[in-house]
Amino acid sequence: MTYYLDGQKVTDIKGKTGTLKAVFKYKNSTETPFVATTIMLLPQETVSDIEVKNGKSMLMDDYQAIIGLVFLVMNHLRILWK
Repeated sequence: MTYYLDGQKVTDIKGKTGTLKAVFKYKNSTETPFVATTIMLLPQETVSDIEVKNGKSMLMDDYQAIIGLVFLVMNHLRILWK
């Protein structure tokens, strides 16, 4: 996973403010297909104006749940939600 804060690549986002972009990359080095699920739980009191591409966002108690689901066969990515 790679984070970008206000367009700049960062490694530590704790306590920082700005526009965050999180990029997930998956690699399959086998011939066996697999499904990967990525879930981020973000406290509602610390985030706002969430946009999700190729995934879903939903409210879960006091958290915003960001969910991504991919199917990978021989490094050919199939995004299951658009």
